[in-house]
Amino acid sequence: MPPGCKPLGTAVGMLLSKQINLVNFYMKIATYNVNGINGRLPVLLRWLNETAPDVVCLQELKAPKEKFPEKAIQDAGYNAIWHGQKSWNGVAILARNAQPAEVQRELPGDP
Repeated sequence: MPPGCKPLGTAVGMLLSKQINLVNFYMKIATYNVNGINGRLPVLLRWLNETAPDVVCLQELKAPKEKFPEKAIQDAGYNAIWHGQKSWNGVAILARNAQPAEVQRELPGDP
């Protein structure tokens, strides 16, 4: 098992009537306060390449939706979903080899 990882589940499969050994699945999840995604994009891309997390939660994008660097993130091997806001806020979820799906954008009761 890689350092710092914990098993999330196991699977047993059958293929052409031959049993496949039990396989453990591990997922590396990371958070990153990017503090301005476009200004720190080279640092983020280098970090993604070096650490290869499976899921990344970014905060403080400080970029409106149309300024999110989707192409650069995709070129790094990640799909993304984001809610960008100018100046202060904005969040994103990046996933390697998967497409994040939005379930709910706001907390219940928020305007």
